Amino acid sequence: MTIAVLIPLGAFNSCGIDPNNPPSKGLFSGSYTDYNAYWFVEIGEIISLTAYLNTVVLPIAILLMQGLAKLLSLCKDKGKCTCSSKYDKTKTTTINAYVDLYTGPEF
Repeated sequence: MTIAVLIPLGAFNSCGIDPNNPPSKGLFSGSYTDYNAYWFVEIGEIISLTAYLNTVVLPIAILLMQGLAKLLSLCKDKGKCTCSSKYDKTKTTTINAYVDLYTGPEF
């Protein structure tokens, strides 16, 4: 993801890549010819945001989605999504199905 964001921002004329060549036209015509302090100020934000999204936000979102899926499967089994004790009856017909539904993954 980061490479896809960074390539259009670089000007690679000094590498021998011709920007007038149709396959690379627009792709290598960025405003920076080399890495410098201004490049890091502009591109560093993109790299940091991408790293943050991939390492913090995505795992949290996955855990929330898994928890929601588990909660919905329990609600489907009970028939209603409530904490009331009168709806604690299960629709499972065997002990193994009940244990599989109400226990978490193996450690």
